[in-house]
Amino acid sequence: MAKVVLHQPPRLWGLPNPSPFCVKVETWLRLAKVDYVSTHANMLKAPRGKVPWIVDDGTLVSDSEAIINHLEASLDDPLGEASLAPDLRAQHHAVRRMLENGTYWLSFYERWVSDEHWATTRAAFFDPLGFPMGTLVGAMIRRRVARDAHGQGVSRYEASEREAMGISDWEAVEAVLGDAPFFGGAAPRRIDCAVYGFVCQALWAPFETSMARYVRGRPRLVAYGERMRALAWTEIPKAVRVP
Repeated sequence: MAKVVLHQPPRLWGLPNPSPFCVKVETWLRLAKVDYVSTHANMLKAPRGKVPWIVDDGTLVSDSEAIINHLEASLDDPLGEASLAPDLRAQHHAVRRMLENGTYWLSFYERWVSDEHWATTRAAFFDPLGFPMGTLVGAMIRRRVARDAHGQGVSRYEASEREAMGISDWEAVEAVLGDAPFFGGAAPRRIDCAVYGFVCQALWAPFETSMARYVRGRPRLVAYGERMRALAWTEIPKAVRVP
């Protein structure tokens, strides 16, 4: 297999990536021992307007699940998915879909729409563009994001309702993990790449939200985050944000 080129935003906030979907793909690449190189994404060229995407021997693939499916098909089941029982595979699917289609939007709203946290997001993504370009581009993208959040529905809820939704999601994640070291059992599977993409954001991104406080206060989730970091991201220092 030729070297895979992964297109994604640059590292930020001491995280592998500010996008949980990029963390998911790159963690999988590392655990599956795929030869790859990461390059900064040009969003003007992004398929579907989203990150990440890859170019694999001339073939462009976008969407995190499609990327992993594409690469997994050419490898010999690198994370042992074939050995999973059907009911466990279904459980993993449900957890991933909850995080990527529910929890994600709650976090997305907090970072991009909430006045409480917008300054942190703006400083990271747009201040480097300088004034007035950063201010103008940031305001334009934030308006677009707010429109998307309204269309999806997350911004139509009260803050207390969003908080309850997010904590319920994380309670479910913790219950599924239980006392196992990984969601895949004794060893990580592809579901762990997806879950870690969200866990690391909650633990270490600089946003003081109810979801982040919940995850940081749950020893099993904190230990899980550190376990995954130690497996796939040893170049990133041990977290210091967790109390």
